[in-house]
Order: sequence, then structure tokens, then C-alpha cells
Amino acid sequence: GAHPSTQMVMEAMESMKTSASHCLDLGSGSGILSIIAKKIGSGYTIGVDVDENAVKISQENAEVNKLPARSDMTDPEHYAGNWDQDPEVIDFITGNLIESRELREKVGLERYDLVVANILADIIIPLSAVIGECMKKEAVFISSGIINMKQEAVEVALKENGFEIVEIVTLGDWVSIVAK
Repeated sequence: GAHPSTQMVMEAMESMKTSASHCLDLGSGSGILSIIAKKIGSGYTIGVDVDENAVKISQENAEVNKLPARSDMTDPEHYAGNWDQDPEVIDFITGNLIESRELREKVGLERYDLVVANILADIIIPLSAVIGECMKKEAVFISSGIINMKQEAVEVALKENGFEIVEIVTLGDWVSIVAK
């Protein structure tokens, strides 16, 4: 959580008071944002990453932080169909939401109050075209990991895909954009 882009997302999440929210963490990496979401009171939380190792490490990190977690790496049969979306457990799954409508449906359409993506701008841009499907009407999308040279391109993509930019925060060369 020491990287500026991660810090900005965590601060935005804390200021939102995510209690009882459903949270979707895209590009979950080590699982830090999913863990933070649960620690500040989020309800059902799921992290998605394209890297199988990241998914496994995310589950391990959640458990080290005394949070129950499961992943498709350790419980593949559980993920064969729709899982029960237990609000006490953080789910971590492997996949690419940009490329797979089926995965977006499996994760849940119109389900999330909060979506966080601390990944590169070049991923956030195409993600902005599809992630709205998974969000409730007044949901918040916090994107970060955006180097300042790419800020304008991300803003344009968000607006073109129906998002309203609520806040832009910078820390050093990094940018975080909060949108609805």
C-alpha cells in the first residue's frame, strides 16, 4: 500500500465509507484494495486479476489479515457455476473482464456500489467501456495507476462511456480519478 496510486485509492475508499457496499477490485494484484474494502466495512467483495499467481497471493494475503477468502486457484469447483457471494468471504478469481462478457455476468451485472481499478491507464481506457455493466446506477468507480501523461486520455474515455468525473487527485506523477 506504499505506492502513491494505491494510497490515493485507499484514501478515496475511506472517505466514501463503503459500509454495506458490494466492492469489485479489478486487477487485484496482491489483494490490498479488497482487503482494505473489507476492513472499512464493505459487504460482498471480489477481486479479479488476469494473473493466476496474483489471485493465489491475494487469497493468502487476505488470510494473513484474518479475513476469510477463497479463489478459483484453491477451490475451482466452487467457481464452476455462480458462487454464493457470501458477504463474509473475499472471492478472488482469474479472468479478463474486458474480453469476457460471460465473466462480467458471472461476477454480477448491476451489482456493485464500488469498483476500484489500480492498474495502467491503457487498461482503464478499454475497461471504462464495459465496467458500467457491473455497477449499480449510483456506483462509484475509482481508477488509479494513471501516470499524469495519460490523465486526459482516461478522462475522455470515462466521459465517452457515460461516467461523470467527481474528483481527480494527483500525488507526484500519479493520478486517481473518481467517477460515477
